[in-house]
Amino acid sequence: MIEALSASTGLIVGDPMFWIPLVFFFVLLMLMAGIVAFDGFDIGCGLLMPWLPELERNRVIDGLTNWRGANESWVLLFFAVFMTVYPMGWSSIFEQQFVPVLLLTVGCALRSLAFEFRARAPMKQQPFWNGLFSAGAYASASGLALWLARTVNGNLNLHDWVFTILVMVAMLANCVLMACCWILTWDSTALRQRAARIGAAVVRWVAAGMVAVSLILALTNPAVYYRWVHIDQMVPVWALWIVMLIAFVTLERQLRSVVRNPQSTVWWSPLALVAGLNFMMLVGIAYSYFPFLVLDELTVWDAAPTRESLRWMMAAVVVAAPVVLVFNVLGYWRLFRYKPVRDH
Repeated sequence: MIEALSASTGLIVGDPMFWIPLVFFFVLLMLMAGIVAFDGFDIGCGLLMPWLPELERNRVIDGLTNWRGANESWVLLFFAVFMTVYPMGWSSIFEQQFVPVLLLTVGCALRSLAFEFRARAPMKQQPFWNGLFSAGAYASASGLALWLARTVNGNLNLHDWVFTILVMVAMLANCVLMACCWILTWDSTALRQRAARIGAAVVRWVAAGMVAVSLILALTNPAVYYRWVHIDQMVPVWALWIVMLIAFVTLERQLRSVVRNPQSTVWWSPLALVAGLNFMMLVGIAYSYFPFLVLDELTVWDAAPTRESLRWMMAAVVVAAPVVLVFNVLGYWRLFRYKPVRDH
């Protein structure tokens, strides 16, 4: 496959202009996975705010406190790397995705602002900042949903409102599901059972959204359809769908077991399952698009800057990436091991 890509671009495999854009494509994929996995349950907590009693609302926000510093960095890193490494691709995507990007960035800013002010506000003002945090979460989730809908169906217009609404509902359900599964990892009160009940209610909407996105992506582009149904890809494709089906069934059964018995020993497995499902979906979309950033228009090599710029950016990544990686790994490792509410 590498040789075929090299021949199609007219670049040799060892040329930095060939392999550096590929490296950054996978870096962006990992950053997007971080947004989905970690910022996803952060957004989901905000989406849950209007549907929880005041005491549980504050409990969720307090439980989120230690995670905020690490979670909010993913969106900023993604945009910074994208704009720097693929300037032509970013300008084209930003023109098409202006509203989703605006919603995502405004939502991220509102959540950070509300969280910081809430930590310093008196008790009487905390409901206001909780509401602002929730508004930011709905803006972020809407931005992600519109971005996904437009990415999957590039010709999206007002006549595609059914698909857009389905993707919107599925994205909201996905973030709520991640938040519910995250709550199960540390809570042992009545909130645990409530989270499991909500998660079990939305898990099928997430499955429906993933199926709809896959079908629209394949049916609206012949090249993507051929790539997925080609005889050489049939075994991996069917294996992927079977694994995802098993994961959804297992996830729903575990959530319902917590609904029946809140003292069930289900802790981390639901969060791992929903994160794995999102990662598999993300890999499927990336595989469908690769090597394009704008489908059928702009490849990763077309969108890359000059050779000298790429070398400088690669040098910066070699220096900065280990520092950022070690910082995040150590931070999350400490948080995953720290279970104060459950132990209490």
